[in-house]
Amino acid sequence: QAQSHDRNMRVSLLLVAATVATVVGPNEGFSFSFSLARPKAPAKHCIAALPGLRLGKVLDSHGRVSGALSLKSSTGDDLNRLQTALNAAIEAEDYNTAAEYRDRIKQAGAGEEEGLAGWRALEVPEWLADRAERLGFRIPAQVQRNTLETVMQRQDTVIRSPTGSGKTLAYLIPMLSLLSDDLLDDDIMLHLSRFQSKQATLGQRVSKLVDNELAPTPLAVIVVPTRELGVQVSTLCYMLLGGSRNNPRIQPERTLTQSLPGSKTNMFTYKGPRRVKVVGVWDDEMLNSSMPVEDYGLDALKGAHILVTTPKYLAPISERGHVPLGNARVLVVDEADVCLSGDDGEAMRKVLSTNFNSKYSLDGSPRVRIFAGASLQKSQVDEAADGLFLDLPATVGNNVGKLESSDVWASPQRVPSSIQHKYVVCDKESRALGTLAKLVRNAITTSAANGQQARIIVYAKDAPTAVRVASPLQNSLWTGLGGDIDAGLWGLSVLLPSAEDTCKFAADNTTLLTYESSLRVMEKFYYDQVSLLVTTPLATRGLDFPNVTHVLNLGIVGTAADYLHRAGRCGRIGQNIAQPGEVISVLAQQEVPLLQALGHELDFVADSMLLPADALVTEASSSDDKVRLLEDTFQLFSDEGATPGDDW
Repeated sequence: QAQSHDRNMRVSLLLVAATVATVVGPNEGFSFSFSLARPKAPAKHCIAALPGLRLGKVLDSHGRVSGALSLKSSTGDDLNRLQTALNAAIEAEDYNTAAEYRDRIKQAGAGEEEGLAGWRALEVPEWLADRAERLGFRIPAQVQRNTLETVMQRQDTVIRSPTGSGKTLAYLIPMLSLLSDDLLDDDIMLHLSRFQSKQATLGQRVSKLVDNELAPTPLAVIVVPTRELGVQVSTLCYMLLGGSRNNPRIQPERTLTQSLPGSKTNMFTYKGPRRVKVVGVWDDEMLNSSMPVEDYGLDALKGAHILVTTPKYLAPISERGHVPLGNARVLVVDEADVCLSGDDGEAMRKVLSTNFNSKYSLDGSPRVRIFAGASLQKSQVDEAADGLFLDLPATVGNNVGKLESSDVWASPQRVPSSIQHKYVVCDKESRALGTLAKLVRNAITTSAANGQQARIIVYAKDAPTAVRVASPLQNSLWTGLGGDIDAGLWGLSVLLPSAEDTCKFAADNTTLLTYESSLRVMEKFYYDQVSLLVTTPLATRGLDFPNVTHVLNLGIVGTAADYLHRAGRCGRIGQNIAQPGEVISVLAQQEVPLLQALGHELDFVADSMLLPADALVTEASSSDDKVRLLEDTFQLFSDEGATPGDDW
């Protein structure tokens, strides 16, 4: 019988067992037994140099960090931009600049000397730290560092930090760290079970031992408000576990990056557990597939280690009882303020109180519960604590240094300070779409003049409005950007949340726009195959798109939480700090005070702006500009008078 506290020794013993089973053969009568001990937590240590980061890299011709990342740039105290600049300096191996950004991050917070150690210093397993670095997450963001400190102590945690600060990774890394031993054991045991024989031989005895030691599944349950966010979370989790983002069913034309020579993330560089099963349940088809075979299902959740679902489908999973949710050792509720409210909020609370009201899973293992959200309210956390699905939770943010939970709640909600906020007053509602088209054109041309590409999200108030404005807007861009084939295919797609995607384009749609699934639209915008996204506030809640330069609100003000999440699509960690982002709202005059009140609450100032001079057509304008005005009038204002009072 062999025992060891060292993980490598444990792995070696099991691999030796597999080798012996192979060499001796299934009928040689050889037998042995062994027991496995849990490893001690690794000693804390710091990493002096962390080269190689892809996020936010902006280099000059000599491979140095460009002026956009220099300390003279106006990063201010925006932690998202400072973290991005730090990452880019490390990627360029400019460690002097990286050290200065490190100091500025400390100055932006409490100033505590805690250094900028990597993942390993925070007790993240070696395989997971290596994988995170290869994916470009070289240094933990502040909210990720703070969350690791509490979750690794198995303390219930509430993550409340601004949009774009890295909350998804903040709960995925601790979750996988806590489950690492079980996932590795499961992987090795499944490998050993390949040597199972039908007779009473070594293989069978090993397999029975394996069956008794494997942790019951699911090991973790993650709840998100929408299918789209569920896909994003599942994909990132899958990538951390050795997978790839590329999906040939959604993007058949893309080359698989793990197949490229020298890829840092190919399958041969991954050192962690394999055969980890991440399953998402966010539609009726998958819910029915999850049922056991005897109930005419496919038993799709059998052996699932990590379950990602929405409140709408978590309730029937719990009611049908075919998945023992109580086995979960980690519960995550992302965008918890949405999950605990709305039509499915009551059912969600019932499931939590039934399956997750204990600090221990069904097999007696400690359980950690994590709630996350940029606009999560303390009253919702208190209600969760009263319902026993949170127990004296620690509240963490993106603060530097130690803060009590009460201090985190006392910190006001705010959008990243580097984002610019503007508004345009439109005297007639029927002219709002024409104003929007001019703003889009100006964003495209201005960004191109600065050597950048505009990536724009347009928010409509609901799904029918988004569908209605998309066709004339695309037609306008076709003619307004020169009329050539590149302008026409510059790229516009409509992203509707799964709850609203029954809206289709009208039969008389005369543009190149076609209705596509929300998942395909997400991938096309993520990979820059389209650069203009028309969507609704619900569709993009929590979604992370790279380098969004402009957010345009078409007649929407909303609540502080709504504006916070719309504006938060830009100014995120990893985005190009040379273009921190602009949020422009097209409003009626009576809506301006509402926007200014939001600015007071969220700590920003919205400036009035006029349409760019080149967007105004006069008698002195060129014939091309006059033709464009006529085309705009036809495309964008053709309904004026036909539908009076129509609110675009």
